[in-house]
Amino acid sequence: MENATLFVQFAEIASEEEEWFFIVENLRAAAEALEPRFAEYWRVERERERIREEQGKLLVFKNNNPDPSGIYFMLIAYAIENLCKGLLIKRNRARVWDSAAKAGKLLGDVLGHDVLALLKKIKFPLRPEDEELAFRLERSAVWSARYPVPRKADDKTVKIKIPSGEEVVPTWHREDDLNIVKEFFLRVDDFVTAQLKAHSGEVLSQS
Repeated sequence: MENATLFVQFAEIASEEEEWFFIVENLRAAAEALEPRFAEYWRVERERERIREEQGKLLVFKNNNPDPSGIYFMLIAYAIENLCKGLLIKRNRARVWDSAAKAGKLLGDVLGHDVLALLKKIKFPLRPEDEELAFRLERSAVWSARYPVPRKADDKTVKIKIPSGEEVVPTWHREDDLNIVKEFFLRVDDFVTAQLKAHSGEVLSQS
């Protein structure tokens, strides 16, 4: 009986898309707080590169310059995950509720950190460059923003297959990443918002 009550409480939260979108706002706010540090990191790196070129040799700088890029990517990856999962829950509320209330666990559809798979599930219109960016975001969320190595030595954790069929290691971080990631997040956010409005319109037209 205690489990049944717990499962119902779990289901009430799990099947409410607004709970997932609330987390999106927290994650986005945390990511935005890092943006000034992101710009400062690259300002310092540009200055270091200028000094290296002037000296004409490899220099080792004593002061560390912490790179916030991985953490920023991780936060945005989690935010996009929650956007996708919130929309999937909106579309499949009855199934989510049933699984959560009866078994005390989420559907497989709303588990995992595979950003690209989640975007495909919600039918987000992907651009050619989005697949690599989604991989880079997932890489930060799963391990590279938190650990020096993944859980196991596996090419799938660091390599992605490009259209030619070749497997490559995507760029880790670039100076223009901030604008690229922000634009990508806004596109996903706008798409999810539009889908929610369309879904609400369908419900109203049926009532």
